[in-house]
Amino acid sequence: MLAENGAEVNDAIVKIPSSLVEEAIERAPEKITLSAREPKCDLKLPADDFPFLATSGFSPFVDDFETGERRKSTSSDLKDFAIIGDYLDSVDYFWPIVIPGELPSPLQELHALAISLENVRKHIQCGSCTTEKTARWQIRLASAIVGGEEELRKRPPFSSMHCPVAPLTFEEGSSEAMVMLARAGIPIAPMTMVLSTTTGPATMAGTLAVANAEELASLVIVECANPGAPIIYTSEATPANMKTGPGGVV
Repeated sequence: MLAENGAEVNDAIVKIPSSLVEEAIERAPEKITLSAREPKCDLKLPADDFPFLATSGFSPFVDDFETGERRKSTSSDLKDFAIIGDYLDSVDYFWPIVIPGELPSPLQELHALAISLENVRKHIQCGSCTTEKTARWQIRLASAIVGGEEELRKRPPFSSMHCPVAPLTFEEGSSEAMVMLARAGIPIAPMTMVLSTTTGPATMAGTLAVANAEELASLVIVECANPGAPIIYTSEATPANMKTGPGGVV
């Protein structure tokens, strides 16, 4: 697909010309709507004033409310969090806060979306969809809820976050899923997570260069797959903690 649009492609590396990047920028809509099952919960991007707030998401563990025990999260936990997130006025859209950890890993992404759609009226943003098969089932699931694929294209109740692997790498399966979802009209939120000094340069300027390269590459993929597709420029680039390794909070 990228080669057909003018990129230089070999088995491991894609070189994207600046002209293709500029064309993708022109194709991408300046304003989009994050639709919700309840239309009054729709979100217009960019926000006019105060930014929209979401739950955090995708934790594999919870501290049990009754026992205080730290344990793997379950579908029941996710349902409880979904109901609370849907109720709170301070939550504008919903990330599945925990994963349904009692299920096999290949089923967790799909079931997280299903539980969220069942219990949340607001827009839902899912974590990285890692295979075409999961993307296909997510599209079928959402289509069944909204009344078909054409209705899904008009008012998709969820968007899909995809994380490039820094530096400048895309995971096999995730890119194909991103293409399939974009062609179905699902808004894509590529989230670069480059860490200064570990997966990215030590300087802020260097980190931002890598982060923006990953974002622009994602933009090209999405707009080549479906010109005019909604996309959200998303970044969680951050310094790494030099003592422990994980990213710091910015």
